[in-house]
Amino acid sequence: REIEIKKLSESTNVSYDLIKSKLKEKEKNLIITHKTKNIKINKYEKASKYILYRMINDNNMILYYFNNADEMYAFEEQYVNDDLVNNPECYNMVIGGRSERTNKQLSLLAEPSHNTQEYRKKLKEGHYKYWTTGDVESKRKKKSESIVRYWTTGNVEEKKKRHAEAIKLSFENHPERRNKISEKLRIAYSGEQGEKIKKKISNSLKNSESHKKASERFKETAKRGKENEEFILHWKKQYDENAEEICELLKYSNLPERFIVLDMYGKKVHMDRLLKYYQDIGLLSDKIKHENKARFLRFNDINGKGHKDGTSKKTFFSDEIKYNIMFYYEDFFQQFEIIKKFMMDDAVSDSMIFNNDENSKQVPNFNQIIEYFQELGVISNVHTILIRTPKTVLGRHFTVPAKKTKFDISYKGVNKILIDKEMNEYGIDDNGKAFRKGRFELEINGTKRPIRCQWKKCQNQELQSQDATE
Repeated sequence: REIEIKKLSESTNVSYDLIKSKLKEKEKNLIITHKTKNIKINKYEKASKYILYRMINDNNMILYYFNNADEMYAFEEQYVNDDLVNNPECYNMVIGGRSERTNKQLSLLAEPSHNTQEYRKKLKEGHYKYWTTGDVESKRKKKSESIVRYWTTGNVEEKKKRHAEAIKLSFENHPERRNKISEKLRIAYSGEQGEKIKKKISNSLKNSESHKKASERFKETAKRGKENEEFILHWKKQYDENAEEICELLKYSNLPERFIVLDMYGKKVHMDRLLKYYQDIGLLSDKIKHENKARFLRFNDINGKGHKDGTSKKTFFSDEIKYNIMFYYEDFFQQFEIIKKFMMDDAVSDSMIFNNDENSKQVPNFNQIIEYFQELGVISNVHTILIRTPKTVLGRHFTVPAKKTKFDISYKGVNKILIDKEMNEYGIDDNGKAFRKGRFELEINGTKRPIRCQWKKCQNQELQSQDATE
């Protein structure tokens, strides 16, 4: 009897103690669902199919075959119902299927008997004993092969998707698990012990066959370098086009490299390889430092979010910045005129400019506009003061404290090159109006040259759409 229970536990992945706790005095029925491992059904059937098992007097008898787990659990939900579970002749402890009610019943079963500290300790000791005694290498090899076989056969994409969803759901329902794992990793990788672990992992990766093969391939490709036939055929022309202009902007402008290469010149290239190529042919020096920050690089005010783009990286190849560029946004200049009028009235707070019903959305990007003109050098000494503004609630009139932004304005302190998307350069007159000065030019080797950027296709379409609307 004990042997039969062990066999049943091993073949179905159901806890030995759970089965034995139900097999007491009387012979009863037990319905178990599981995915088959290496069961030979017949030459026309596949062992990867799902099977619904029924046990009568400790003997297994196959009831039905199913093509997938969903079909099996849907049938089980109807078959293993409340009437069957409550029948004294049945050993099933919960109803079938994968419903929320089934999961709750399983959780209750796991709570106190199978989730005690003593049980977890015993489980941990058994696990340690298994992996430290006997033919450990053979066990590890067998486990490794089974994992590789699982993740390389069948519907791998579906397995990955289910695995990711299960982990995500587990962390969402139990955030303490994620915090516990994070804390353990932080402790493990800190201090001298952490450095040893990192070194050990690094050495194991370096000594792996895949790393050695990759290194050999990299060395072989590096030898060919820019003389590589495939590179010359497919990439060299695109790399060389406007190379001097691009490198001039990379070295001496404040614009991030991805914006220059991918957006302004519309190149669909690998950024690191392009920069390495420019360094190899002598157009670009080694990088000095890099800076991550948000910049005003969004041309269209998408969904009213203003013109400030997400964080981007600027790599510096020189200490000299000849082209300190900012882009001209007409709507920002128009809204700045509104802000100046409100600033003169000490009875109007910041929130009243864009939150109050009477002045709703007159300046939706108030804070962005202040930051834009501060960066442009038009405003300085930005600070806030407290004022009292009127408020009415249920017919009662009173005043409340509110913040108001104040600043100094000077159009003579502009320290940026102001250009638009067509590379026209702008100045600002004494009244704060922007006027076109001419075309923006780069000075390369003592010669002035108009910039010939080729905005990527999607931005050209946006620009044409915007021109048509205007």
